[in-house]
Amino acid sequence: MVRGDERVKKAQTAVFIQCVGSRIPERPYCSKICCTHSLESALKLKELNPDMNVFILYRDVRSYGFREDLYREARKKGVLFVRYELDRLPELSSSGEGSLSLKVIDHVLGRPIQLAPIS
Repeated sequence: MVRGDERVKKAQTAVFIQCVGSRIPERPYCSKICCTHSLESALKLKELNPDMNVFILYRDVRSYGFREDLYREARKKGVLFVRYELDRLPELSSSGEGSLSLKVIDHVLGRPIQLAPIS
């Protein structure tokens, strides 16, 4: 996150996507730090702007030991977690004018969710 960048403070929506390029047959490893880093960053965004919509798209959230408290705190502060399946990856598109659109299939609803993260 860029410190002092007003675009970050004014953003309406932020999205973190976990396990991009890992935990697939070609690269089955998990770094064990990405989830914790995203949880910490999501909490910092909520601190900067409590009204910001913050989403974490995940396959499995892996926050080991006391880091599980970060997950609980993020949920409490309104960070939204959406699980996706490997055969239904999130799809990002751009209008070409700087606006982004992110579609993910919610595993509970079985329906697509359309997000508009700020670029």
